[in-house]
Amino acid sequence: MPGAPKETGLTSEKAAGLLKKFGPNTIQRSQKQSQLKAFLKNFTSLMAILLWVSGFIAIFASMTELGIAIWAVNIINGVFSYWQEHQAQKATNSLLKMLPTYAQVIRDGKPQQINSEDLVPGDVFMIQAGNSISADARIIDSNSLQVDESALTGESVLVNKQPGYSHGVGRFAESNLVFAGTVAGSGTATAVAVATGMHSEFGKIAKLTQSQKHHSSPLEIELNHLTRQLSLIAISIGVLFFILAIFFVHYPIAKSFIFALGMIVAFIPEGLLPTVTLSLAQGVTRMAKKHALVKDLNSVETLGETTVICSDKTGTLTQNQMTVDHLWLASHQYTVSGEGYVNNGHIQLDDQDVDVSKDPGLQILLRVSALNNDTKVNPPEKSGDNPKIIGTPTEAALIILAEKAGINVEEETKKVPRIGALPFDSDRKRMSTFHKVDGKNTICVKGSLDGILPISDTILDNGKARPITDADRKQINEADKKYAADGLRSLAIAYRTPTDDSDMPADPKDWTIKNAEQHLTFVGLTIMSDPPRPEIFEAVRKCREASIRIIMVTGDSALTAKSIATKIGITGDKARVITGDGVNDAPALKKADIGVAMGVTGTDVAKDAANMILTDDNFASIVSAIEEGRTVYSNLQKFLLYILNSNMPEAAPSIIFLFTRGLVPLPLTVMQILTVDLGTDMLPALGLGAEKSEPGIMKQPPRARTAHLLNRGIIIKAFCWYGMIASVISTCAYFFVNKLNGWPNVALAASGHVYQEATTMTLAAIVFCQIAAAINCRTKLSSVFSIGLFSNHRIWGGIVFEVILLALLIYVPFLQGLFNTAAIGGREWLLLICIPIPLVLIEELRKYFFRKRAAN
Repeated sequence: MPGAPKETGLTSEKAAGLLKKFGPNTIQRSQKQSQLKAFLKNFTSLMAILLWVSGFIAIFASMTELGIAIWAVNIINGVFSYWQEHQAQKATNSLLKMLPTYAQVIRDGKPQQINSEDLVPGDVFMIQAGNSISADARIIDSNSLQVDESALTGESVLVNKQPGYSHGVGRFAESNLVFAGTVAGSGTATAVAVATGMHSEFGKIAKLTQSQKHHSSPLEIELNHLTRQLSLIAISIGVLFFILAIFFVHYPIAKSFIFALGMIVAFIPEGLLPTVTLSLAQGVTRMAKKHALVKDLNSVETLGETTVICSDKTGTLTQNQMTVDHLWLASHQYTVSGEGYVNNGHIQLDDQDVDVSKDPGLQILLRVSALNNDTKVNPPEKSGDNPKIIGTPTEAALIILAEKAGINVEEETKKVPRIGALPFDSDRKRMSTFHKVDGKNTICVKGSLDGILPISDTILDNGKARPITDADRKQINEADKKYAADGLRSLAIAYRTPTDDSDMPADPKDWTIKNAEQHLTFVGLTIMSDPPRPEIFEAVRKCREASIRIIMVTGDSALTAKSIATKIGITGDKARVITGDGVNDAPALKKADIGVAMGVTGTDVAKDAANMILTDDNFASIVSAIEEGRTVYSNLQKFLLYILNSNMPEAAPSIIFLFTRGLVPLPLTVMQILTVDLGTDMLPALGLGAEKSEPGIMKQPPRARTAHLLNRGIIIKAFCWYGMIASVISTCAYFFVNKLNGWPNVALAASGHVYQEATTMTLAAIVFCQIAAAINCRTKLSSVFSIGLFSNHRIWGGIVFEVILLALLIYVPFLQGLFNTAAIGGREWLLLICIPIPLVLIEELRKYFFRKRAAN
């Protein structure tokens, strides 16, 4: 829309009307679930529904305490899940920085500072270097304005802006338009707003993000699949036991039905949901310590099946700190040590530090680089922060170069002030500044090689100018191509000192592009790069070993991209991890299996769309998160193995009872089964969820998307190895008590103290078998002694807890009546204590055999 006059701007009344018409200048966040819906979704997953039904069945079968206990577990788990995700969202919200707070506008004929939310189409506002731009706007006038549009385009190269229209390459390339969410890198301008808020280009991309539909995470899909599997197993066993109870034991139908319902409840792992939730929560906590903030619990595990990472290059794989590392002059080629926007290196020739005072050619190159410069590099505000640049990365690199040579740039610019300038533009590809040096007018020029070499008549050679030859031009171009092939960027440096007999006006105010930018003396090339992050090499190595493919996303030239990829070790429809920082990345972040946004440089829209936010913008943090995701999945399988193997000794007493047609009284009651599932098993299971990464976890390929948590290997190991051994031991414990009390000379006790003592011993034997199982499940193939038998304190804390809980059930009168237990003596305790030792040693032998077989 047409803007107000530049001198007067809008009137306050007109601005108020436009604000009412177009709304506040804000980017609307994607519509979130109500807190009530977010809370209730934790109670409506397939596993949660199964537990609600299980509790109802237990109450219907006259096992009221059992039903209430199951419902209590479901409620506690749902509340915990909601709280954990709510905390993660709060942390995310604290990272989201909305559009700039203030804008400098002209209203009612005078400059005013207003809240950027009140900016409206038609407002005339000022732009200065370092400002975030609050609205899409048309440039009215400008002075060397360059804008960082990386939030929209993904590329950090500054774009020149001016009142005259020309269309560059790609979207957002109009020379006379600036866009909301971008940043002024250098220069100043006055502009008139043409679109604000959700009507801006920034807002339109945000809408794309919000239109993406939610899709279930792989873990949600897998848990639903697992629930169906376990439900089918439990119901099948219940139906089988119901039929056997009627036709084999000749139980009454009502009694058989209650018995079968008890078996269904017993075979549903009530502890699965809270343990999964707590395992994921522990993963979230560990990831946060590694600079990865996960917004959704289920995303933790999804990271573990990552096969492809599509990563933005600038700032994620690289430091986003341009650094001059080579200098080319006709006489010598120098190297420059140090990286980033700090003075931490030296200019060297043949690996020896150069005394710049003895090299006049190098002095001129450094001086021109410092004088032809509009950028400031401010030191970090606090320890650990990066220096802040106000201007362009390229000019910042030149300032640091000069400082490495001992030049105080601030003092130099005061000593040799600028008396004029010809700003950079994309047609000339160069910038010129005018100075009075030692009483002589001097023109300092920097720009692209093809923008400077054709207008150079002389070349600086060993500190003296001489006519430039075709051989010189060929040598310069070949050097430039060589650096480009290595992925490096070049910037040409030149100067001119007009003589009295030249055709230039005497007054620098009359100097123009046509009369000033000619007959230059070519000084040399400054060669720079954005260095890779130091930790990227190890992260890429881990990805290669883990069979994870890395795709680098960049707008750089093919040569530059290939060079960076080769340098950091990247070689050239699966799970996708996509990283990004700009609003342009947001739709891709939303669509990816895991979208990862940058926490430091990322836009609000990108953070809002992502599943995970890197608080340090570091690629290595992604790899650490993937390792954590693999660990979580591995720990879930360990937990699943642990809880399922207790199902076998829990079922064995009922099988014995049925197949002996009741001659052997039921060695374990349903409440005692629940004691194992919800009592003694819980804390050791949670300890398994806190297990550290097993050695070699990042040397394995990602698991297939068709792989399931509950696989054939776990079923066989749970039921036919751990479970079978525990069944034999717990059954023997039952008969051991009866043997001490006269069996087989007297019948097996079916009630009374001896029967209670026998069932107590069965329960206790299962618990002590589970102690061994908790230790054995810590590793899949590695020896538990190699990772430290006592290194997981949570497991040992859980073991101590379950022994104390068992003792309370055995000796507290109230609990004895509730769980049908009785006190046991010293001989029984001695037998129980001995159970775990051989079980751990036997399992160590099995793991050793399989390690040897794998090695061969």
